[in-house]
Amino acid sequence: TGLSPIAYKNQVCIRHATQTLLLEKHKSIEEVSEEYGFESAVYFRRLFKSVTGKTPTQYRNEETLL
Repeated sequence: TGLSPIAYKNQVCIRHATQTLLLEKHKSIEEVSEEYGFESAVYFRRLFKSVTGKTPTQYRNEETLL
C-alpha cells in the first residue's frame, strides 16, 4: 500500500467513518470518532480533513445534498 500500518488503519477508519456520517446522522462527530477508536475528536477532525479535504461536518452536509 505504500503506507505505514498506522496510516493505513487511519485511512480505512476514515473511509468507514464517511459512511457512518451519512447513514447515521443522529450520531455526533465525537460519537463517530470514538466508534472508530480515536481518543481525540480534534485529532479525528484533523485527520478526516487531511484524507477527504473536508471537515466531518462539511462532508456530512455537502454529501447529503448530492
